Amino acid sequence: MNEEGYCQKLLPRSLYSVIGNLYTTYGLNYLVRNVLANPRIRYIILLGPDLTGSGSIDKVNSAWS
Repeated sequence: MNEEGYCQKLLPRSLYSVIGNLYTTYGLNYLVRNVLANPRIRYIILLGPDLTGSGSIDKVNSAWS
C-alpha cells in the first residue's frame, strides 16, 4: 500500500481535505505557496522518500519546525 492509501485508510475523511503525491520540486513550491495563502490549513503531513533528491522536503520541514 502506498502512502496515499495508508492515509486514506488510517484517517477519517472528515479530518483531511486533500491527499496526493508530489512528483517534482515544482509541486512542492505550489503546495507551500497555497498553504501560506490559506490560513485555515493547520497541518501538512509529508510521507515517503524525496525521489527528486533535491532536499526540498528537508527545507520545508525545517521551515515549519
